[in-house]
Amino acid sequence: MGWLVAYLQISCTRVFFTGQGAAQMWISLKKLFDDILTDEHGAVVPDEFQLALAALLVHVAAIDGNYDPLEHAHLTNLMKSHFSLSQQQVEALIKAARRREADAVDIYSFTRVLTRKLDQKGRREVVEMLWEVAFADARLDEYESNLIWRASELLGVSRQDRLELKDQVRRRLEAQKQGNTDQGQGGS
Repeated sequence: MGWLVAYLQISCTRVFFTGQGAAQMWISLKKLFDDILTDEHGAVVPDEFQLALAALLVHVAAIDGNYDPLEHAHLTNLMKSHFSLSQQQVEALIKAARRREADAVDIYSFTRVLTRKLDQKGRREVVEMLWEVAFADARLDEYESNLIWRASELLGVSRQDRLELKDQVRRRLEAQKQGNTDQGQGGS
């Protein structure tokens, strides 16, 4: 952040001493922020919070060795609704999250960002999302369950809350599945 202050000081000094217009300074600042907030292809780089959440969700989807299309679709829908993102933005976020998840040696870097940004209610919502992704393929793997346990501990979500959220998500998804089955039979 110190480099940003130095840049702003230099820019303001240049405007003052050279008579360069304020408009030119704003153009320079816009270019600087565009360079910071986009990757080499011009795509907007997601903020650290979005990336940490998406990477943790990608990790739970991939930990069983099978990045299932159903889990991916559920993860995509969660990111769209939670962050109000377009399909293109979600695809870029998940792509960045998959890279970040592949490079990570543990989940602490993700949970640390989330813990700093979220209150207890928000942390519980993260655990709920983790269960939703894990159950999306209609089966819960022991690796997924273990990862959610570790993430919950790092997020400061109690064992009781974690298990309660697991049951809520499981029941909700079973009810949705049953509703879809009933609708399919009613249309025959």
